[in-house]
Amino acid sequence: MGDPSPIDPAAREVFSRFLAYGHPFWMVVTTGLLALALREGLSLRKARARGTGISSRARMLHVKVARVAVVALVLGAMAGPLSAVYLRGWSAFGTLHAWVASSVATLAIVTAVFGLHLYRGTGNRTALHGWLGLATVFGTAAAFLTGLVLLP
Repeated sequence: MGDPSPIDPAAREVFSRFLAYGHPFWMVVTTGLLALALREGLSLRKARARGTGISSRARMLHVKVARVAVVALVLGAMAGPLSAVYLRGWSAFGTLHAWVASSVATLAIVTAVFGLHLYRGTGNRTALHGWLGLATVFGTAAAFLTGLVLLP
């Protein structure tokens, strides 16, 4: 991006700078929720592998956290380009971060669709759902790293 100060309002204006940190903060919280959903999903996998059965409480905790996390991720993914254009004066998809984050949002939606089928009992691809969930969490780490250089 070069020196952002001549065109980047977040580098000069206090309120714009505050708003420019809103998206990254939102996404850090979202990444934490995704990690919690992954942890709960792994505990379900472990219980299934042991043959001990899965408690409905554990299953519902995974489902509820994952739903909130995916919605938060999609909202954050939509807020990123808006922040780039309206707060920073950049192109909406002019950075590597934008493309990585868009890919992760797509991956999260695909993972959620598989999870919804599992929840409804219309699917049986638990392993695929789990691998996609893991890829989503690792993808958020990549998006985080590519986004660090964009902070004001």
